[in-house]
Amino acid sequence: MLDVKDLTHKYGDISSIKGISFAMKQGESICVAGANGSGKSTLLQLIATSLKPLSGDILLHGCSIYSDLVASRRKIGLVFQNPDDQLFMPAVWEDVAYGVLSKGMQISEAKDLALHALSKVNAEHLAERMPHRLSGGEKYRVAIATVLILEPELLILDEPTASLDPKARKNIIKLLAELECSKIIATHDLSMAKEICNRVIFLNHGQIAADAANLLTDEHFLHSIGLELP
Repeated sequence: MLDVKDLTHKYGDISSIKGISFAMKQGESICVAGANGSGKSTLLQLIATSLKPLSGDILLHGCSIYSDLVASRRKIGLVFQNPDDQLFMPAVWEDVAYGVLSKGMQISEAKDLALHALSKVNAEHLAERMPHRLSGGEKYRVAIATVLILEPELLILDEPTASLDPKARKNIIKLLAELECSKIIATHDLSMAKEICNRVIFLNHGQIAADAANLLTDEHFLHSIGLELP
């Protein structure tokens, strides 16, 4: 489904991604794990086409995602770490419907689709609420719905549990485990990685240190890349 080929990226003179390559099958759930500054968020932004690589390429079903950015952004949905970056309308359903309304869909049809997307994340009851009055977990559910309404082939999530309390974190982990679409999740929450992902790509200083879920229990390896046992 996805083929990342020798990807490199720099911020000025500082290398953030150094020759990363991996392939992903349809339906896989992959966690990208690493300490702060390891390159997780940059890698996700490259896959979501928010950034362009210095060199290398990313293929989706054999075609470069950078050859047609509009088409690629319809197929790859990014949920930001901070849901407030995605929520800005007066009512929740309007935020969820924004993507299809901007394409010219009628309001009544868009609202029906928004309610359906909200039902996928168990948040239909929030439809008429004001986003800024939601809890952190509720906001994150709505942020996921704003992406799901566009029916992406690949869902990308950046640190989905980073700012949540224990109960909200547990609920989001359960939700992500139930979503059947292909997922790439950047996190340093290794307990979540253990529950959701059938594969873990470990990053260290912009490079792949390992690509194996069984290293989640290897204390020596985890310490070597700045992580702790889940």
